[in-house]
Amino acid sequence: FVEAMRSYALVREKDELQQELGTGAGEVARIVSEIRDRVAVELPPPGNPEEERFRLFQAVATFLRNASAAQALCIVLEDLQDGDKGTMELLVHLARSLAGARLLIVGTYRDVEVDRKHPLSAALADLRRVENFTRIALRGLTPDEVQRMLSNIAGQDVPYVLAEAIYRQTEGNPLFIQEVARYILESGLAQREGGQWVANASLLTQIPEGLRDVIGKRLSRLSEECNRILSIAAVMGRDFSLDVLRAVANVPEEQLLSAIEEAMAVALLEEHTQGRDVRYRFTHAYFRQTLYGEMIAPRRLRLHNDVAKALEHHYASRLDEHAAELAEHFAHSSTEEDLRKAVQYGEMAAQRAAGVYAHGEAARLLEQALQVQDVLDPTDDETRYRLLDGLANALLATGEAKRVSDETAGALLAIAERIGDSERAAAACWLGQEALARQDAGPVFASPEWAMWTERLYRHSTPGSRYRVTAELCTAWTHYANRRMHDYWEGAIGALKQARLVDDVETLGAAVFAFTTAGAPPELEEQRAEVASEFMTIPRDSMRPATLAIALNNQVSVFLANAQGAKAAVAARELADYDRRIGDPYVHTFQTITEVGSLALKGELTAAVDAIYRFLGTPGGNEPLGQGIAGVCVAPLLVRLGQFDEAVQYAPAFGAFFSTEGLAAYIPAAAGLLDEARGETARL
Repeated sequence: FVEAMRSYALVREKDELQQELGTGAGEVARIVSEIRDRVAVELPPPGNPEEERFRLFQAVATFLRNASAAQALCIVLEDLQDGDKGTMELLVHLARSLAGARLLIVGTYRDVEVDRKHPLSAALADLRRVENFTRIALRGLTPDEVQRMLSNIAGQDVPYVLAEAIYRQTEGNPLFIQEVARYILESGLAQREGGQWVANASLLTQIPEGLRDVIGKRLSRLSEECNRILSIAAVMGRDFSLDVLRAVANVPEEQLLSAIEEAMAVALLEEHTQGRDVRYRFTHAYFRQTLYGEMIAPRRLRLHNDVAKALEHHYASRLDEHAAELAEHFAHSSTEEDLRKAVQYGEMAAQRAAGVYAHGEAARLLEQALQVQDVLDPTDDETRYRLLDGLANALLATGEAKRVSDETAGALLAIAERIGDSERAAAACWLGQEALARQDAGPVFASPEWAMWTERLYRHSTPGSRYRVTAELCTAWTHYANRRMHDYWEGAIGALKQARLVDDVETLGAAVFAFTTAGAPPELEEQRAEVASEFMTIPRDSMRPATLAIALNNQVSVFLANAQGAKAAVAARELADYDRRIGDPYVHTFQTITEVGSLALKGELTAAVDAIYRFLGTPGGNEPLGQGIAGVCVAPLLVRLGQFDEAVQYAPAFGAFFSTEGLAAYIPAAAGLLDEARGETARL
């Protein structure tokens, strides 16, 4: 998206561009630096990350709508299987927001590289619910279609026997076909006689075994100097700056340009001009990979080092925009100075990625920085803690909570204990419990893992601190899971009182959630309604997405129980809007609960069931927490619809989520409905 908007901004008149950007110019300029150069705009001050993300998405949508009003636009997003979560979220947002605009967005991806955990999989599930979305499966060409394609390439009719042989060789892959066709034309494996192509059957066996061989033979027909310069470019990446290539290759300009022209003549490179920065791109990743793989390791390492220094010099005034490239190249060095730079640039790139909500990319960059740090100095606890803490938060935002509870939180705690930092140790314990709760917030409260993190949190937190309040809440949840309801409510009330004395919005939100959860004794109902109303005035800026989502969900329930429908509607709208902005799987889980409950109250049972089925196709629906909640919600609805067989199928998920006696008592009516379904199924 950045590349598309950049290329558009560079060809528009300044006044037209400013008008099309509208009031969101500053937001778009955050990610498209060329707009800052062309339009006098000040970047907005940093604020709440979730709100900034929503404003950015809205600003991009407004920009594209205005631009498409001036002229119809087509944006092509290639290789979406390589895209991160932030790109997918923006794509879904635009699809939902730009209905009726003169804009066509075409995305291509290799489906064999997209499993159900890939961020693109969740995006496709969301896009299916957009009316103006169409999915077109592209498969290999048939032999007849291969013959037509070859004839178009050659400008002559191509015999079927040759087309069939190439079809067998390439399995109908258009890229393979194109490269093989060029090779056999240029090397004489098929000749023209009397205006027709004639295949020499004995020569057809010499067609390369695969595309790598085809590319290798094409490269071998280029000059030695062209191959050398292309090899340097391959180290730089799929696309590269001409100025940086010139600095690394260290050859006269005319010699460099001749090599570029030679490569462009055989369609190995294509030109992309971005203002004064002339860039080139390998027309396919395989070309770059072949060149890169042919070099011996010592030469690759030396070139990575040369490229890193050239990039650092060339982009000295914009290092943050190219931090990811710099981190990648410096990571291949063996000197202490360069490895330190690799870590620094990796952190810088991760912060930039998180700033535009590309949390998956941020996690990748931080993992790479940690690997470099292990080589540089595995005993530097300060740096390792900082990198691991950033990684843990990025993983939580991408729905990888299990990795945090299994690996990252424990590593953070070990470092904090080693350096004797109780505050950081408590923060690590809190991360461990947050990760557990995100996975399965039912039976997990009664699990040994939960008890372990709670004990650790008590040990490292000081009385009166926010982490001690959190420890008290964790103990209360253990009481809840084991049906010690008197102890639970005593703990929840005490934690709420303590949270009011702690200057921390996050802790107060967690305490409000505990106090407004279901199952309270009647004498607390009026006070719960007051607390729910109070929560409407609490600032959201520093509250974590998970805390805000669960508190809003409970707020809706309390208002409905106290016949305050208007307030319930306000809270439900806030949660739905927040879910659309943040794109967090955990937030979406609790938004789904609220949506399903609202539909069920209105008697729209089929719509409620459909909402649950849609949810099961999202990342949150693949987690134990999401599957348990879906079972709890959908089983009673199916019984009420008379679909007893389907209801019984969800009984295992229902039972697993409410596996303890206390939690089973939480919804006795739903449990009774399941018993009814079992009896009805047996009778039938």
